[in-house]
Amino acid sequence: MNPNKTVEDEQHPSIAAVNRRIQWLSLHLTPLPPLQYSPQLNMLTCAKSANKLEVDKASLKSYMRGKNRETQEKIIEFFESRPDLQTSVGIPMKEHKDNVLELEFQGVKKQITMLQTWPVRTPRPVASKLAADTPLLTEQHVLDALCPSVLGGTWAIPGAFGCGKTVLMDFPQLTMTLPDGHEESVMKRTTLVANTLNMPVAAREASIYTGITIAEYFRDMGYNVSMMADSTSRWAEALHEISGRLAEMPADTGYPSYLAARLASFYERAGKVKCLGGPERTGSVTIVGAVSPPGGDFSDPVTSATLSIVQVFWGLDKKLAQRKHFPSVNWLISYSKYSGHWNLSMTLAGIFMVTACWKDALAETDKITLETAELLREDYLAQNAFTPYDKFCPFYKSVWMMRSIVHFNTLANQAVEKAAWMDGQKITYSLIKHRRRVFGPKEGVMMCLICPFFPSTSHRSQKFEDPAEGEEALVAKFKKLNEDLTAGFRALEDEPDEEKSKR
Repeated sequence: MNPNKTVEDEQHPSIAAVNRRIQWLSLHLTPLPPLQYSPQLNMLTCAKSANKLEVDKASLKSYMRGKNRETQEKIIEFFESRPDLQTSVGIPMKEHKDNVLELEFQGVKKQITMLQTWPVRTPRPVASKLAADTPLLTEQHVLDALCPSVLGGTWAIPGAFGCGKTVLMDFPQLTMTLPDGHEESVMKRTTLVANTLNMPVAAREASIYTGITIAEYFRDMGYNVSMMADSTSRWAEALHEISGRLAEMPADTGYPSYLAARLASFYERAGKVKCLGGPERTGSVTIVGAVSPPGGDFSDPVTSATLSIVQVFWGLDKKLAQRKHFPSVNWLISYSKYSGHWNLSMTLAGIFMVTACWKDALAETDKITLETAELLREDYLAQNAFTPYDKFCPFYKSVWMMRSIVHFNTLANQAVEKAAWMDGQKITYSLIKHRRRVFGPKEGVMMCLICPFFPSTSHRSQKFEDPAEGEEALVAKFKKLNEDLTAGFRALEDEPDEEKSKR
């Protein structure tokens, strides 16, 4: 006779059988506290009535939380096979297996349910992989113009804490504009997979694979899915902890030697594919991985391994974030391998020349380059997400804003260089700057001292154009601005020397 048995166990031997069954199912999991042969059924609250056991469903769900899918299925199957075990709420435990379709082929019937099981570490099969040929537009100037990406691409966004890479608390209140014009909540198109530091280490390590498997599930339906991992550094820390518990040989800074291989196996599940089955359809998974290197050090092993895999790198700069310049993407170090991007390093680096060289000591063309770079940094590469006209920027608006800035830079340099080889009054940066006139207020912003062909305010007013006016109206305004630029510089070149000297 078992000395641990109680009188209640003798009266209800099924309790001991269930305890032994659950103990057998839990051998390969985290060790549980010693089982007590009592009516509590190993953390499951039970009550005896009419010679039956009533299992509290809430306790059952709490016990099953954290178990893998195979173990959960075995436990549910066991309870379903025992007619003497019932749930106290009376809800069938098989409701998640409701049949939605029944197929018969060659005399064999197969039932299709809403439940699909798939090992999260194994990529879902596809008919074929396709070349990425469709741009993915974020409606952010600095990203779409300088470091573009494609549907099915891989991105990395490393940055220190406070640079603006984490989802905010007001994310559920965000909306998006659909092609038909109406607004819809972002949450209706979002699936969240939690990965908090108080979760078991195995769950934290598996969460990133759970997210990519869910993304592949929607991709197989023909959708274009964007999977954001925030952040892969937390996942790498879980991998580091598991490796330490397994007593594996550590590599750089204690991370396992297979860190890069695990990252590559994750990012390679991105791409545009032709889905299996019919009707014929295509889908894509785009992976955006945020990285949180300690102190913003991009030589961190996780960041270094990620940059050797991904095709687009958006490096966040803490100094830009401290100046409230958002998006705080450092355009001098960011890049995209999908297409040749406009390298503004030499142009924008002129902004920092002011700290080492007095502006008046520069050549006239360098002064124009400096002013153009400042215009790009302050008015093109920075956006205010809390304004209706700048929270997003359609690609046509980004293109025309860049065209106007480049057009000004070209005309100004041509005017200065042409006058340098002619007799008479020269055209200088100061002369161009002082050709101003005053306009009235526009959209609550006092547009004073506006030059029809100088960017101090006329070009900076481009960002205040609301995309809600429509593409045709905005394109017409940008074309008129370029025409005014051309006419203004032509008039300046044709002015007599006496008029220029008066200016």
